[in-house]
Amino acid sequence: MHPVKLLMAFHEAAGLPFPTSAAWANALYQEHQTNPDKIAVVREGGILLGVVSNSQLGPFKVACEIAWWVNPEARGIGLGMLREYETWAWSKGVFGIEVKSLAMFPQADKIYERAGYSALETSWVKWQSLPR
Repeated sequence: MHPVKLLMAFHEAAGLPFPTSAAWANALYQEHQTNPDKIAVVREGGILLGVVSNSQLGPFKVACEIAWWVNPEARGIGLGMLREYETWAWSKGVFGIEVKSLAMFPQADKIYERAGYSALETSWVKWQSLPR
């Protein structure tokens, strides 16, 4: 499946309360393909986007996962994608690697724990109504 379709599937499955488009997803994917501080790990049925930036907590760099989606029929490829993301991040000199999981996908927590991650915080969001 094309990366744009994977990003659109992520948006739909997450139930995000704002619109998206294939043009937006393509621009996001292209940015992660061309910017040396960003990565797009793409597999048949899966995509993981990440970025390296300065930490807001201290004088060091961190890698942050932006979006990660694996189609249900491709489940099982996620750990390999995570390992590629980690290898890239460590090569960029980061001090830490962050991954996230949507509350609706608690099974992702098990992957993270098996891969040696520990929970740091829970994130909450309050959405504003979009103007019409």
